[in-house]
Amino acid sequence: MRLLILNLAVDDRHRALGFTVGWINQIAATAERVDVITHWRGPADLAPNVFVQSLGAEERVAKLARVWRLLRAVNRVLRAGPVDCCFAHMAPQFAVLAYPQLRLANVPIVTWYAHWHASVGLRLSRLVSDAIVTSLTTSYPLKLTSQVHVIGQGIDTNVFAPCCKGDPETEPEDLLYVGRLAPTKRIEILIEALAILKSRFGLTPALRLVGDAPGDAGARYRAQLVSLSTRMAVEDQVHFEPGVDHGDLPAVYRSAAALLNATPTGSGDKVILESMSCGVPAILCNAGFGTILGEHSAILLFKDGDPADLADKIRAFLNLPAAERRCLSEAVRNSIQQHYSLESLVSRLLVVCSTVARSRRRSRVM
Repeated sequence: MRLLILNLAVDDRHRALGFTVGWINQIAATAERVDVITHWRGPADLAPNVFVQSLGAEERVAKLARVWRLLRAVNRVLRAGPVDCCFAHMAPQFAVLAYPQLRLANVPIVTWYAHWHASVGLRLSRLVSDAIVTSLTTSYPLKLTSQVHVIGQGIDTNVFAPCCKGDPETEPEDLLYVGRLAPTKRIEILIEALAILKSRFGLTPALRLVGDAPGDAGARYRAQLVSLSTRMAVEDQVHFEPGVDHGDLPAVYRSAAALLNATPTGSGDKVILESMSCGVPAILCNAGFGTILGEHSAILLFKDGDPADLADKIRAFLNLPAAERRCLSEAVRNSIQQHYSLESLVSRLLVVCSTVARSRRRSRVM
């Protein structure tokens, strides 16, 4: 199979999208050739049958020029030989722009989308896509139809893994947040829960907020979080740390007792799955992850928007005997290995791509 991938970044070091390099290489392990047209290109260790063209965002190419580059790049790929399927990853706008050329070449489009925001690009992409894939039923913001396939996420469980046996045995007690500092992440709930733990139970765990605050809005939100932690007298417990490259994330996860996440149902934060793959439980309120947590939901799933309930869950978790905590870590790790490994995701994705490709070929014959 020969695939064309349209995506936002091919960069090992990209803090939000570094994982896409692993996805591309896993796809390339099965495909004959993979052409990638990306918005941003950086350093990446790619398989020899992967060929990348950039739209030039890393060079600050003007937006209109990037559109022209996209159309020219699609044309070059199509002229090089027949393409079985186009996979647009979190780039519905690229799928829409490339559609006329792909339609003329009889190339079907599979669009990945896993975000709460129903953008105009997403709504238009439904009209041009043969299939849409998403990670969770709650991660797709529009109506679920037969066009939408829920195929899970893809975590490289060899990279996102617990500490090696040779590492020193430690029992970390810090709590962790990983991600952008943005209002949609509702980090204030985490800080409020920390204050409740201190005032009601005398517990004072550290909370490390690892992530950047992009733009003026991010800087304002970070300042609000600093002010909130001071008002609630937990400023000594809340530690702001800059974001790290994707390759450094496993060590960050493994340094914590638990990950905290307050994003609402409808989001599909990969950090939750990455953390659990490292054997670090995630305490969250996103009901979309309920099936992953299974019987452990009682201790790991808190009421949406309720810092008091989050404080109760953190207290219960920290009070678990060491043996029970290790069993919980193994359980969440096993869940990710069984259902959300990179290999299983790519296998399901390629089934969808193959199905739409066969359907398109049959319709052409008829």
